[in-house]
Amino acid sequence: MKNATQTDLDAFMQWAFTEPSIYPYLSHSKYIAERKEYRGDWEGAHITDNTLSYLLSVSFTRTTFLEFTIALYSKSPVAAGRGILALKEMVKRYRPFAIDSSVAISNKKSFDITKKILGDPWGIEPLAHWNMLTGEMEDIYRFRKIL
Repeated sequence: MKNATQTDLDAFMQWAFTEPSIYPYLSHSKYIAERKEYRGDWEGAHITDNTLSYLLSVSFTRTTFLEFTIALYSKSPVAAGRGILALKEMVKRYRPFAIDSSVAISNKKSFDITKKILGDPWGIEPLAHWNMLTGEMEDIYRFRKIL
């Protein structure tokens, strides 16, 4: 587990956008923004490993309590497991009040993993995600776990 540099982020996302097999493992992040390396840990962290087999993006919302919004990208189920272990380590270190995530309705593998970690979704947001495989908007499941 290491902090991803801007070079790591660029290399991983370049691979992800050109490799169709990554799609089943992409977590949906509702708020699309340029992936930039975080400076320090005020806004969040991007975590990866030495082989760039996964990319865990954790955004911090700092109000009265710290909350995480997570998106996990991985190249395989084994790499997703490594990303989940990295998330557990982040939770131990920062002790957030809650964890939020969302998953596209068509992404069954990510749904199963997210449900295992965060429990049942609390709702469905209609037409909030662009499915790059079908070229259409689709619904997303919204997850939130209070720790």
